[in-house]
Amino acid sequence: ILDQKGDLFSTELSMLKSNLESQSKDLKFKKVSTVKEIDEISAGKGHILMKSKKGIVYAMGKDTRGQCGQGSLGRKSNGPFTKAKVPNPQPVTLMENKIATKIWAKGNQSFIQTSEGTLLAFGSNSKLQLAHEKEYNDASLPKLAFFEPVSMNSYLSEVNCDLQNLFLAENTTFFQCKNRESGMTQIFGTGLNSHGQLGDGRVKHISEFQKIDTLSDYTIKENGKERPMTYNNISCGANHCLALSDVGALLVWGDNEYGQLGNKKRSFSSNPLLVSTFKNRRIILSKAISNSCYVVAEKPSLN
Repeated sequence: ILDQKGDLFSTELSMLKSNLESQSKDLKFKKVSTVKEIDEISAGKGHILMKSKKGIVYAMGKDTRGQCGQGSLGRKSNGPFTKAKVPNPQPVTLMENKIATKIWAKGNQSFIQTSEGTLLAFGSNSKLQLAHEKEYNDASLPKLAFFEPVSMNSYLSEVNCDLQNLFLAENTTFFQCKNRESGMTQIFGTGLNSHGQLGDGRVKHISEFQKIDTLSDYTIKENGKERPMTYNNISCGANHCLALSDVGALLVWGDNEYGQLGNKKRSFSSNPLLVSTFKNRRIILSKAISNSCYVVAEKPSLN
């Protein structure tokens, strides 16, 4: 838990669950005293990133695949991987002269954006969710983990785009970018696509940064003028995703074995499907978790 002062607190899940079940008002949290003035936190599967107001990034938790960015420490990037953890917050390596402006963590991977506009990635690359196959394509020694931050700006430069936001799944990564020439919002992706979770109309792993045409270059008319449509959020569960556009349109795609796409079917979709259930409601929050989707929507006013 991060408070307004920038202090970080933690508690054991078992203790929190016990307090919630007993409806206790005396929730006990321990202050993490080794970091101060934190203004952003982001948690992965077993690790956490913390960014201070000065732009310093700290990491703590599991580091088996380099998701804490502490350096190789003699470990091989192609495995076998032995369990490793960082018990207390430690600065991410190679960040001494860089100021972080944004952090993301999900699954076993991490991302940092710097004030210079550089996007850095580290952690698991077992499904090429961090791309870089062209640079590390030796089949006998594949790069399955990045123990130190590696730049992804070559991809952004190649497609002539500026990063607007990053949306992470456990083994899939989406990049929302603005094309420098057209000004259009474009979505790029990389990683696992076994159930069509990249939404590109195919069931094929994407091992490099690739444009997702089904989610890119849309315009809407507003006050008689056209403008680029963007996404407020793209949220992914185990193998499916949910996207909310800035005009309130809700899209779903990917695995559907448990009905997570909400279309009364069980077949997956590799193309985004429009959810018509909420077309007359204002969506406040949308979230995909595990094999479910959650949407908070507001009914239209009778006035």
